[in-house]
Amino acid sequence: MNNINSSIMEKNYKTLMILVSLLFWSSGLRALDQKDGAYQIGTAEDLVAFSDLVNNGEYSANAVLTTDIDLSGISYFPPIGKQYYPQGPELYFSGIFDGQGHIIYNLSIDKDDPGAETGLFGRLDGATVKNVGIVNATFKNSWALRAGVLAGCAVGSKVINCFTAGNIAMEECICEYNHRNGGGLLGLIASGAVVSNCYTTYGTICFDDPSATMENCYCGEDVANMAPTGKLCYQLNGDQQNIIWYQTIGEDAYPSFDSTHKQVYAIGDIKCDGTVLSEDATYTNDKDAASQIPPHNYVDGVCIECGQFDPALVPVVDGWYEVGTPEQLLSISELVNGGKYDINVRLTADIDLGDFSYFPPIGKQYYPQGPTLYFSGTFDGQGHIICNLNIDKDDPGAETGLFGRLNGATVQNVGIVNATFKNPHALRAGVLGACAVSSTIINCFTAGNIAMEECICEYENRNGGGLIGLITSGTVVSNCYTTYGTLGAEAGVTNIQNCYWGEDVTNMAPTGELCYKLGPSFRQNIGEDPYPIFDPTHGIVKKITDAGYATMYIPETSVTIPTGVEAYTGTINGSLLVLSPLQNVVIKGQAVVLKGNAGYYSFNPTDTGAGLIQSDLLGTANPLEANGSQYVLAQKDDVIGFYKAEGTIAAGKAYLDIAGGSVKGFTLSFDGETGIETIDNGQLTMDNAVIYDLSGRRIEKMQKGIFIVNGKKMQK
Repeated sequence: MNNINSSIMEKNYKTLMILVSLLFWSSGLRALDQKDGAYQIGTAEDLVAFSDLVNNGEYSANAVLTTDIDLSGISYFPPIGKQYYPQGPELYFSGIFDGQGHIIYNLSIDKDDPGAETGLFGRLDGATVKNVGIVNATFKNSWALRAGVLAGCAVGSKVINCFTAGNIAMEECICEYNHRNGGGLLGLIASGAVVSNCYTTYGTICFDDPSATMENCYCGEDVANMAPTGKLCYQLNGDQQNIIWYQTIGEDAYPSFDSTHKQVYAIGDIKCDGTVLSEDATYTNDKDAASQIPPHNYVDGVCIECGQFDPALVPVVDGWYEVGTPEQLLSISELVNGGKYDINVRLTADIDLGDFSYFPPIGKQYYPQGPTLYFSGTFDGQGHIICNLNIDKDDPGAETGLFGRLNGATVQNVGIVNATFKNPHALRAGVLGACAVSSTIINCFTAGNIAMEECICEYENRNGGGLIGLITSGTVVSNCYTTYGTLGAEAGVTNIQNCYWGEDVTNMAPTGELCYKLGPSFRQNIGEDPYPIFDPTHGIVKKITDAGYATMYIPETSVTIPTGVEAYTGTINGSLLVLSPLQNVVIKGQAVVLKGNAGYYSFNPTDTGAGLIQSDLLGTANPLEANGSQYVLAQKDDVIGFYKAEGTIAAGKAYLDIAGGSVKGFTLSFDGETGIETIDNGQLTMDNAVIYDLSGRRIEKMQKGIFIVNGKKMQK
């Protein structure tokens, strides 16, 4: 009896603690640990807190599970990204959620919540969810718009290596909206979503949109038949090169990620890509009894048996395909168009495609006849340039560009110089990509000679652009430019930030204004480079305002001071910031004040120069939120000085940090002088004069001493 009572008390205590935690988190307090940019989820309370975080606006937050989680005792788990229809609010999850092979047990959503999208996640939009299992789930929301154990709806998202199993109970939906859906994994797989290597023991995996993609996924009766034999586990591991799924046959009811369990092997006729050819194949945990997978038969870098490319052609380092030659980039195109959509690629050198009259787009999507091909990985140019891209081929219905279609992809830090497109029957064309769906494009440019033949394709939705042919809903394009007349066509809600094209580029590029606006990833030697590039040996462009001053902080390299600019360190002396000139070079990490005529200037990297000089000026390499103690360069009542900062201090700027922030401001003084012209009392009319003392306080009239009057120093 004592043991029973003790067990009941312990269960009640746990339930009480969960309820207390729910009240704590719902009050808006958050105490989730972060590591490497991801929230660490290790308890049921952490998972509820993360849901609260996302549903309060941090849609793109990333998270990882650090252990298995049991949600017993929480009768209503609030879906992460709790989207509603039709009344709103519009909530979603667009970050990365990595289960790291862990399982969430006993998910319960027992609440009448009309119009909600219901699941562990409500709506995934541009998100990635991977490596997580959900065991036992109960949904009692008959008015849900749609329900899925993992998520109610997935739009332009990736769901990889996930499963739901055990007791799954989903109440029939009586919602009045016509497009209600339900599934053991997802309620609805919508436009641009990719679901791969997943299964559910429930009868249906999802309801899918024709534009969505499911690869190597299983549900219901197929799982019931395949799981006990080990066949399901084997097939989920694909080509058997990267083992993620494990199952001890005869003991485990279904595959999981637990590597303490056994790997499954096949006995039968097996192809070199791991595909089992014989219908009567069996499966075993005994490696010695397993059939051997034959080696690939490579001819000209391609296996003639299965189509796989020879990995020796393109080295893979830390999960990245490293590309430094035209032939390697061609191999990447063929690899993606052969089905490896989500690989990660980085350039190791500039690439000249001038020897190719036709470069096949990476992700060569066709309309309306198919096939449906796309790129959904990460392509990092690492500041390199691809030159002389040619696509000279009549290819009806194709999406044409370096990339045909980007779907849930990231492309960054790459430039394309000179491009010629001659495909009049292309569906759409863009130099970087023909179409971008739920993708991210950052720090990219296209320039030089860009020739794009007019499209005479018969389909109405043809588009063309110097960067992307069609930029669709969910895509973010930031810090990009093209010398071509248009960036690209937009469809639906798009997010284009700090991007420039055509005439604006023509006007801004020669002066350095474009480079300055694009930010620190871009460089330019003003007067030499016709447009911004990534070359780190070229100049970092800074702007001096109409007032004749600016501040600068460059942590990564020393730079020469250009002609027409003076650079100063600063020391506080009372209410003055005494400025001392630097000669020729600003050492890396030295925060300075700049003085010169208004305009843009190139500060070129150099290896010369002495060490840092003691200074009260500080610099920030990242945006810094002011807290009341920082002072930044500004002009107030015609007086240039350092005044209390408000809001965010931009990266690359210098500032002062004064504990308490009790001083109003600091006047600039050049080697003991204010730098403001000294005048006699008789030279100034005192009517309507603006007067400050040297502590930065404004006064009504002068007394004896030194004052700043209408921006001039004078003594009475």
